[in-house]
Amino acid sequence: MSNKTLTIIHPLVGSSTSNIIASCRGNSIRPGYYPKIMLTLLVSAILSPLRWYEHLRFAKAIEGLEIKDDPVFIVGHWRSGTTYLHNILCQDPQFSYISTFHATFPEYLLGRKTLLLPLFKIVLPETRPGDNVRLSADSPQEDEFALGCTTPYSFYHYLFFPERLDTYYQKSVSFESEVGSFKEEWQRKYLLIIKKAVLDRGGGRFVSKNPAHTGRVKTLIEMFPKAKFIHIYRNPVTVFLSTLTYLDRTMAKVQLSAFDHRELEAQVLMVHRRILDDFFREKERIPDANYIEVRYEEFEKEPLSILEEIYARFDIPDYEKAKPRFAEYAEGQRKHQKNKHYVGRQRLTELARELQPTMERWGYGVPSDVEVREYSE
Repeated sequence: MSNKTLTIIHPLVGSSTSNIIASCRGNSIRPGYYPKIMLTLLVSAILSPLRWYEHLRFAKAIEGLEIKDDPVFIVGHWRSGTTYLHNILCQDPQFSYISTFHATFPEYLLGRKTLLLPLFKIVLPETRPGDNVRLSADSPQEDEFALGCTTPYSFYHYLFFPERLDTYYQKSVSFESEVGSFKEEWQRKYLLIIKKAVLDRGGGRFVSKNPAHTGRVKTLIEMFPKAKFIHIYRNPVTVFLSTLTYLDRTMAKVQLSAFDHRELEAQVLMVHRRILDDFFREKERIPDANYIEVRYEEFEKEPLSILEEIYARFDIPDYEKAKPRFAEYAEGQRKHQKNKHYVGRQRLTELARELQPTMERWGYGVPSDVEVREYSE
C-alpha cells in the first residue's frame, strides 16, 4: 500500500474481521490509532461477501489439490538478498509463488479478485518504502504477509506491536511457547495459502521467500519432508545496518502501539542471533541433496551460474529455457540504486564484536559498502 494509504488504513485490511480482532486482542493500542483500526474493520466487513464466495466456490478444489512437486524455500536473514533471489527465480513460469496481491488479500485470490485488483493497483506504491525495490500486484512477495492476514500470530505482527517481539517469535517462529494444536493450525493455514498460490499459478512448483522461515526449518520439514532449501547469506554488518534502516522506515507506518525506536537496534541484534542459532541447529535435518548455500556477493556478480547450480542440485528441469528470462531480469537489476549505510567507527567495532560468530563462520570482514565515520554513537 502507498504511504498515504497506510496513514488511514492498516495492512490487516486483507484479513477477516475476526482475525483483525484476534490479532489486536491482548495488545495495547494507542488511542491515536483507533480510527485506523475502525476503518480497517469497516473495509474488511464490506469485503466479507467476497471472502465467503471464495470459500464456497473453491473449498473443494483447494482441499483436493495435491502438492506434487517438492516446494523450494528461500531462507536467510532479512536484507540478505532473499528478494532478489526470489524475484529472479520466479521469472521462470514453471514456478508458483505468492504475489503481492495474494499476500495482501489471501482470502480473495481465487474468487472475485478482478473487483479488487483495479483499486489495489491504484493504492500500491511503485517501490517498497524501505529499499526502492519495484512493486506490482503480481510481483513475488513474502508469504509471511499472507500469514499475517489469516492467523493472529504471524511474526510480522511484531511490526504492529513491537514491544511483543519476543512473544511473536516464540509463538510463530520457534513455536516453543505453544501446544501442538496451535502449531498444527499454523501449518494448516500455511498449506492453504500454498495451495491457493499453486491453483492461481496453474499448478507449478511452489517457491517461497520468507526470512521468518529461517527459524522454522523443523516445522517446514514436518509439512514437506522432501522440501528444498536455499539459504542465502550476506555480510552480517551490512545485513544489520540495512535491516535497521528498513524497519525504522517501515514500522512507523504500521505500528499500533507506543514504541521507543531507540530500542530497535537491540531487537534487531536479538533476532539476528536467535533466528540464525535456530537455523544452524535445525538445518542438520535437511538432506544434503535438498540444501544449497548461496553467498549474496557471489550471486550478485554471477547470478546465472548460481541459478544453474541450483537447478542441477535440486533436479529442476528446463534451466536453459528459463535462462533468457533470468538474464533479462539480472540486467535490469544492475540499474537498481542500493541504500548507502553509515556507521561510526566505535559502533562498527562494537558491531563486529557482537556479530563475530556469523562473520567468522562465513569469512567476512568490514564491508566495502558501509561508510565509516569518525563520530561516536
